[in-house]
Amino acid sequence: FAWTANAFSQNVGAAEYYVDTPPMAGGTGTAMQPIDGTFNSPTEGVQATIDTGPLSVGRHIIFIRGRGANDFSGYQTWGAFSAVFLDVTSNGGSTPTPTDTPTQVATNTETAVPTNTAVATATGTPPTATDTAVVTNTPTETVTGTPPTATETATACTLSFEDVPVGSTFYPYIQCLACRGIINGYPCGGTGEPCNPTNDPYFRPGNNVTRGQFAKIASNSAGFNEPPGAQQYEDVLPGSSFYAYIWRLTNLGFVNGYLCGGVGEPCGPNNLPYFRPNVNVTRGQLSKIDASLAGFAEPPGAQQYEDVLPGSTFYAYIWRLSNRGIINGYPCGGLGEPCGPGSLPYFRPGANATRGQASKIVANTFFPTCSAPVKK
Repeated sequence: FAWTANAFSQNVGAAEYYVDTPPMAGGTGTAMQPIDGTFNSPTEGVQATIDTGPLSVGRHIIFIRGRGANDFSGYQTWGAFSAVFLDVTSNGGSTPTPTDTPTQVATNTETAVPTNTAVATATGTPPTATDTAVVTNTPTETVTGTPPTATETATACTLSFEDVPVGSTFYPYIQCLACRGIINGYPCGGTGEPCNPTNDPYFRPGNNVTRGQFAKIASNSAGFNEPPGAQQYEDVLPGSSFYAYIWRLTNLGFVNGYLCGGVGEPCGPNNLPYFRPNVNVTRGQLSKIDASLAGFAEPPGAQQYEDVLPGSTFYAYIWRLSNRGIINGYPCGGLGEPCGPGSLPYFRPGANATRGQASKIVANTFFPTCSAPVKK
């Protein structure tokens, strides 16, 4: 069906966007127009103007998808969704500021996208892998009221952690997220964690962060809150701690799992994959999820780290975060990390990420102007 090599060769026939609610949740799409005036190519730049007047002040999600010109077995060939953030701010009052200026957003998805058509999308968000592949590597255009980052105002916050004192490395990032309800800690009183006079909890910033924990942090930071649907993974049961967060990220294509049938992971009746929510997330995996959620999609440039080679799995995602100063590495010359000709630092993409590191990366990505809220 209109295949050439590993991509659909049919032309894009239409594109549409949804504000906050995709069609699977009952949303209504609005048509987008081709930048060149005609849908006549397998990849198309598309644009639209979004009237922000009816929208509430705050962060919104714009879901975007394209459709092939031809149907398949009687079904329209809609592609997978991409998404961008739209932040609506007030302009001297409570009325949201309408924006009519199109803002160009580039797509540069390295991962093959399963769907039934080649589509032009508006972010670098990797959609969910299911059965077939499509190429989405074309600049597209959409409209946002502000750049896709959150604008925050410091508010009173009484929350603090006994093991994250003011002035410590991760203090402002942990406070920024905790005071927004994105992360939390552990009650005092456990082994090695005595209670202080105000019974402040512990955050354990040096502990590794698990895949389940980071799914919660990432989903909450992105503002996803749709009700979860059917079970996706054999080891993530409905009602379990991280079920809703993992479901949301998986449903939008930001995370995936491992095929069943491996050691200790038998296949169930539906052959669901395994997510391994209690396994630690690596620095490379965290970078991919974070950069994808933020919609960072520009083509990567020159090598930045000795141990992150061009073309490697996480190269583009790490490059994009490093290029923005969101993450950094470790100077070369340490044990097992010799300096190369360019004396590039090491990133250690396979190393486990800590709760403190994850907080810093997420806070810098989604709340770049955030300072620790005022504590009273």
